[in-house]
Amino acid sequence: MTVRRLFAFALLASLPLACGAARPEIATMPPDVRAQWDRCEQPIDRWCIDHSHGSPSHERACMQEESGRFAALPDDAARASYLASHGCRL
Repeated sequence: MTVRRLFAFALLASLPLACGAARPEIATMPPDVRAQWDRCEQPIDRWCIDHSHGSPSHERACMQEESGRFAALPDDAARASYLASHGCRL
């Protein structure tokens, strides 16, 4: 193999790994709401993994959807209820 082909092969082989490792975009939240999300991100991530049936794209979509839902909740009581339903107790 030439160096050029070897480089192209290595680049193409690493592309799925790079895409699979991308973290999902999290919805914009006020700092106090974001602090609650950050404390419970691991259980929510686990919840999304469990509901994505092994699909990394579904897992990323789940985290995007769930962060948007969380950011849209009206008050602390609703956010605490949401977090509890996803396995996190503050």
